[in-house]
Amino acid sequence: MPEGVIAIGAIRCLWALFWGKIPLASINETKWPGILAIVLYIVSVQTKNIIWLPLSIQPALCAVLFMLAGQKAQEVGLFDKGALPPALWVCTLMTWLYCGAFYGQLYMVSNTYQHGAIDVIGGICGAAVLIKLSGLTSERLPAATRLLAWIGRNALPLFRIHLVVLNAAPWSVLFTWCDAHSIAVWPIMLAAHVVGSSVLTGVLYVLPRGG
Repeated sequence: MPEGVIAIGAIRCLWALFWGKIPLASINETKWPGILAIVLYIVSVQTKNIIWLPLSIQPALCAVLFMLAGQKAQEVGLFDKGALPPALWVCTLMTWLYCGAFYGQLYMVSNTYQHGAIDVIGGICGAAVLIKLSGLTSERLPAATRLLAWIGRNALPLFRIHLVVLNAAPWSVLFTWCDAHSIAVWPIMLAAHVVGSSVLTGVLYVLPRGG
């Protein structure tokens, strides 16, 4: 995000989803939705340093390419049982891991795609693998996926409440403790976010709601 621009916080993905669906619906009415999605992606990335539009409009234009890929995958039944051979899923997994390990500089919030097509390919492969693994896990280990199902149903409040944890958790104390014990900071931060966000979301879940 350009210097001096005030962030809209965790609701930015909702704005991006809203603005992304509008051009997606439009290009679906044309003969070349894939080409137009790529054009929107290029225009959005190339203009971010010239002008930064409000309400996550430019990240939304980039997201159209990902949304179109997901739409086409659903239309052709890509995630159906037996739709693709296991070897191809292994290749998809390795592509995702390779892109993440050696590149991994995709930040949709700031419209940063440092490595262009590689970031897009890695992101799409990663999303596809996670969706496929989620389906397999739900099918074969239904009891073990109850927690994941709960997280899925409460993904929006979980994601929003992490801002409260980000602002309220005693990060300086945690950082000092990590330094004193020669422990990497990021696992502690991740654990604090997961625990704190889950607890606060659970509290909101059980609170009485107005009729």
